[in-house]
Amino acid sequence: DLVTASGAGWAVTPGRVEDLERAIRRAHSEGRGALEDRGRRARAFYEEHLSLGRGVDAVEAILGRIAEARMAHAG
Repeated sequence: DLVTASGAGWAVTPGRVEDLERAIRRAHSEGRGALEDRGRRARAFYEEHLSLGRGVDAVEAILGRIAEARMAHAG
């Protein structure tokens, strides 16, 4: 999942209260510096994988492949 892949936080199973409690305790015990590091990793992950620019690039690439396929079938 995105949270784990980015290294920005903790993922817990829905409905598993004990997992949520454990994650909250872990976050609390890490301290401010570690939490700030997680915030920086989250921002970097967003910029690299999820930003508007990345989304536009992905859509452009898809549309380009569609256009190329149509031209190949038409010609």
